[in-house]
Amino acid sequence: MAKDRTLLKVIDLSKHFGGLKAVDQVSFQLQQGEILGLLGPNGAGKTTCFNMISGIYRPTAGSILFHEKRTDGLTPHQMALMGIGRTFQIVKPFSNMTVLENIIVALGLKDYPSIISSSVRWNTKTNRSQALNILEQVSLTDLQNNKAGTLPLGNLRRLEIGRALALEPELLLLDESFSGLRHEKISEMETLILSLVEKGISVLLIEHNMKVAMNLCHRVVVLDHGRKLAEGEPDSISKDPQVIEAYLGKGGSSYYAASGQ
Repeated sequence: MAKDRTLLKVIDLSKHFGGLKAVDQVSFQLQQGEILGLLGPNGAGKTTCFNMISGIYRPTAGSILFHEKRTDGLTPHQMALMGIGRTFQIVKPFSNMTVLENIIVALGLKDYPSIISSSVRWNTKTNRSQALNILEQVSLTDLQNNKAGTLPLGNLRRLEIGRALALEPELLLLDESFSGLRHEKISEMETLILSLVEKGISVLLIEHNMKVAMNLCHRVVVLDHGRKLAEGEPDSISKDPQVIEAYLGKGGSSYYAASGQ
């Protein structure tokens, strides 16, 4: 019998804000070693879904299982300790700290959930060595002594991924990591994500750029108005009439148009 490689299960997940059903009975699974895209137009419920998986929101209904253990209702810190890392669309590093110090602080959070309590103890020789290794993975070694607040967007997104890697995640949630990047930087980010998957990290990503998502993801789940509209491999999803209409309206014919390419 083949070993079950399911890492994450989302079962009938819902989140209501008053009368608004931001996420409404959404179900999907993510396998170990997979890049799964969570797609949909603005307001589809993607970020709300991410916020429940990462522990920021408690679901109104439904369940989340990571390695078959219920995680819905756990705090973000508890989720991180279980092996789920998260980036955010709006990158907010410690701007007055160096790139290296940002990673070192993130390493300290594994042991000290309060930055205040850990401020004297996180800057150890071991953490500095681990931080340098992470910076090498995200190609920021040459910028280790630069203040984080001086970095351009592409490098900020790499730093955000580096801080998430400091938590040694099995599952990495990437929220719009390609947003605002030029073509050559998109290609570099794709290479980085593929390298992380080769190291055994599974990826769940939100992405508006359909071309990027279709090139990178093994499978995609499309949300629309809080509900799951479609799920499958990129080639079939890109040709799904319901998906095309959700992004482009009636008469749309290509996922390239949806990505602005």
